Amino acid sequence: MVLYWILWPICYVLAKILFRLRVEGRNNVPKKGQLIAVANHNSYVDPVIIDLGVVRRVHFMGKTEIVSKGLFGLFLRVIGTFPVRRGEADRAALKRSFEILDEQKVLGLFPEGTRIRREGLGSFEPGIAFIALKSGAQIIPVGMKGTDRIWPAGRRSPAFPKVTVKIGKPFNIPEDLLGVSDPAEKKARTDKILDLIRQKLIQVIPE
Repeated sequence: MVLYWILWPICYVLAKILFRLRVEGRNNVPKKGQLIAVANHNSYVDPVIIDLGVVRRVHFMGKTEIVSKGLFGLFLRVIGTFPVRRGEADRAALKRSFEILDEQKVLGLFPEGTRIRREGLGSFEPGIAFIALKSGAQIIPVGMKGTDRIWPAGRRSPAFPKVTVKIGKPFNIPEDLLGVSDPAEKKARTDKILDLIRQKLIQVIPE
């Protein structure tokens, strides 16, 4: 934790200098309490950029192959990223997600589950709907622009584009989507929740 707060101002200054980082809507972030931050995902540096924008420590799930190896993996773990085995039901990662929310902290989720190397959003994974429903946590949408150009595929060295982060207002899952027990209705509910999150996220992705 101490190392995190040492690194945070250093990373912030570097982001301001190298990427001319601009953050809109920072006042929309609740100062305390459990919170789920959902964001579009175009680059490995996205967790760092979101953490700098939200100004509360954001605990992200990260692909095990990235989080568990090398200096960058160590850096991600320091800022709060924890590993998840992508493509399978990782109960340990799910348990850690609920622990973070129970501790009144911020859980960061990329609904697409992976980086998207094109414009627009990809399909959303249903797990985010499950976490939102079971935790009852507020959700804030975080849109980013520019991170996809920092180190695109085929480039040998990083570029330094302008990066913009826009944070929307927090919202909750509507009450009419709670308390559903019928399996068929549960599937429809999940689809509605994912569509709601998608629409909120689209609204804050900078143009």
